[in-house]
Amino acid sequence: MPAPYPTRSSRGTICSSARARATSAKTPTLRGVVEYYNRGGNANPYMDLKMPRAPLGLSEAEIDALVAMLESLTGEGYADTAPTSFPQ
Repeated sequence: MPAPYPTRSSRGTICSSARARATSAKTPTLRGVVEYYNRGGNANPYMDLKMPRAPLGLSEAEIDALVAMLESLTGEGYADTAPTSFPQ
């Protein structure tokens, strides 16, 4: 089924294939993720019932501060290999 609207491929050409629609999904920004959880997220039947689903109630200044703090974090990322030993 053709796309109901034209999309742009990674090379900038207009196409309407299902693959182009699937690969052109919008990637959320860090601020967008914070705002999503600030609104309380979405209902999810797989979410742990002990996890609260209430809006965080952050002000714009608090959102700005949280995003700035998260953006300041640095590191190598997570280790993708299992540790060779564990603390006893």
